[in-house]
Amino acid sequence: MLDRGPLFGIVVNLERLKEWFPNHFGAKSHQATHSTPLVTALTSMNKKHQGLTVVELYSQRYYAERVKATVDKAMEGKKLTSGERLSISQRMTAEAFDQESQMLKNEIFAELACICMEKAEQKDVGRAPSPEQMQDAINGLPALVQQFFGEVSRTTGWYGSATFGSLHPREGG
Repeated sequence: MLDRGPLFGIVVNLERLKEWFPNHFGAKSHQATHSTPLVTALTSMNKKHQGLTVVELYSQRYYAERVKATVDKAMEGKKLTSGERLSISQRMTAEAFDQESQMLKNEIFAELACICMEKAEQKDVGRAPSPEQMQDAINGLPALVQQFFGEVSRTTGWYGSATFGSLHPREGG
C-alpha cells in the first residue's frame, strides 16, 4: 500500500502537471532551452528514454487480472499481426483504465509520481549544479511560477505568491 501522507494529494495530480508543463514549455517555447530541475522532475521524460505512462503502469500492475480476458476474447479467432495485437491490447487497456475507480487511478498516479521522483533524484545524486545552471534555473523561475500559479488560480479560484531569495550563484549562493 502506498504512503498516504501529507504529499499524497499533491502527487496524484502529477500526471496532469506532466502534461501541462510540456504544453507550456514545449520545444518551440523560449523556456524549453532553460529546463529547470523542477520541470525535469515533473516531466522526467525525454524523447530518447521514454518513461512509463499511467496506462503502461496500470497494465504492468493489473493487465493479467483485469484486462487480459477481455483482450483475448476480442482477438479470438482473428488472424492478426503482432502490431495489430499490440494496438488492440493497448487500446483496450486504456479503455479499462478509463473505466476504473478514481481511487485506483489515484493509486496509479501516486505510484508513477514516486517512480518519476526517484528517477529525477537518481539523475541529480552527487552532482551540485554549476553557477550557470543555477542562474538558468533562476531565470526560468518567474515564468514557471507565473504559469503554475495561473493554472492553480484558473482551476481553483485561489491566488498565491512566492518569495525566493539567496546570494547570486556566482557569489556562492
